[in-house]
Amino acid sequence: MNITLSEKQVILLEIIIVVLIICIIYYNYNYNYNYNYNYSYEYNSSSSTKEGFSTNCIVKTNDTIDWNIDNKDYRKYIRLFKLCKSDPDFNDNTKNISYDVCPGTYTKSQLVTLLKNYEDDTVSSINLNGLKVVLYDGDDLTGDNVELLKDSDCLDSKSLGIRKWIKNMSSIKILKPFEMLPTETGKYARLITNCTTEGIDYKTASKFDLPIGNYPLSKLKRMFPHFKENSISSVNPNQLKVTLYMTPDLTGENIVIEEEPVNCLLNINTELGNSNWNNQTLSVKVESSPPPKIDSIYKGYQVYENGDILGGDFAGSPFNNILEEECVRKCENTDGCIGLSHYKNNNMNQCWLKNKLDESNVNIHEGSNTFIKNSQTVIPTTTTIPVKNDSEKINDVLTSNYNIIADISEQVDKTIINNTKEKNIINKMTGKRKEELIDDIIYDLEKLTHQMNLDLYTRKY
Repeated sequence: MNITLSEKQVILLEIIIVVLIICIIYYNYNYNYNYNYNYSYEYNSSSSTKEGFSTNCIVKTNDTIDWNIDNKDYRKYIRLFKLCKSDPDFNDNTKNISYDVCPGTYTKSQLVTLLKNYEDDTVSSINLNGLKVVLYDGDDLTGDNVELLKDSDCLDSKSLGIRKWIKNMSSIKILKPFEMLPTETGKYARLITNCTTEGIDYKTASKFDLPIGNYPLSKLKRMFPHFKENSISSVNPNQLKVTLYMTPDLTGENIVIEEEPVNCLLNINTELGNSNWNNQTLSVKVESSPPPKIDSIYKGYQVYENGDILGGDFAGSPFNNILEEECVRKCENTDGCIGLSHYKNNNMNQCWLKNKLDESNVNIHEGSNTFIKNSQTVIPTTTTIPVKNDSEKINDVLTSNYNIIADISEQVDKTIINNTKEKNIINKMTGKRKEELIDDIIYDLEKLTHQMNLDLYTRKY
């Protein structure tokens, strides 16, 4: 039986064959891409010493010296070298040693235990492989330190004061992808894209760092031209308070993240009934997150651990070389002192006495504790309490004038409350107006840029 195909049928068959070929090519490419680049990052820096890579992080010593790291291992580990890259013996594995170390914190004893033939103070060069590190000259992340953001062919180019860092590293902190450096703590929140069920795809992910402020969708697009709607997958609040909204104008359904980083919003459960916040964010609010209150050993004070309040300092502050207990005692003995901040990092022991405080503006500050006196009614010195005669006992005076004292107390409390409300209203209005002015300025600059580009184009053509 002879079968003849019309011209239309032949064309249709050809189209089907082409589509099938494209699908096969796409499938093979996508499979290979996912196989090579989509990792599940489970960092286990304290136990694994096996050769080769799996989904678990490893720490190992190389027998072959190679400065370069395979592209498929991007951001999975850093490589430490005993010699500088410029050293003639760099590629000689009998004289040089390299170590592959995954994100985590490592004391001197941990490095010696995990890395074969590792000796303290031997590292001379580093390939960071897209990660960041902090080097410490003391054990257990102590002593002087330096942050590295890019590869170092030789650490003699990195100095702290008059010191060089070649063969001076005793402990190290290797940051996970998109993790914050110590100097970035509390400055801004970090939003990250491209999360899958396997975790963050670190090769293709983008990050957006947002300081304290309100970010409707229009503002996000102005700040980040490559920002895409509904693309946020992970959040690192970085000791701030982050609120995500599903609407472009900071309204409606939202979720608050203010403690630990959330590496994949697919896993977020909320009281709102929406468990999937992956790729759902259209606007963001970033606020300061007050430090935790702690029980004070000092009576009469509310204490914020690792907290500080700017402003309101007494003349002469800070008072140096004063221990915390002495600082509290100094506040007790100083007229007008209503609180204090004590900074003790690196044994600085600085005492900042305060004559005015706003409890709502306590900021996170590592190494600093803030003390605020519990509310007390202050009777104005201009008020005269009548005394019957010199011989009358003080208790009788207080009893006979109880109503006067009570009235004064009530008036003072009302005044404090009203002043606080007025201040909060003014602060909110000022903050809102400031944001509006910034938006107006940015808009005007964009118009001006557009006009300039148009003028240049007109002149050219």
